[in-house]
Amino acid sequence: MMQSHVNISIEMFEKEARRTGKIIYLEFHEGDRLKGYTDSMIEMFGCVDVIKTKTYKS
Repeated sequence: MMQSHVNISIEMFEKEARRTGKIIYLEFHEGDRLKGYTDSMIEMFGCVDVIKTKTYKS
């Protein structure tokens, strides 16, 4: 279920980033398994130039 939300969100984030001309940063807790999936989807959608991921520690 979470993976389908990631797909929908990336599409929406990409549209917003391109509309505003700004980069969108998504932050994940270090070790979050969704980060890898999200990175893959960002690459697949071809929007690595407008959506970036970061990690943080508690």
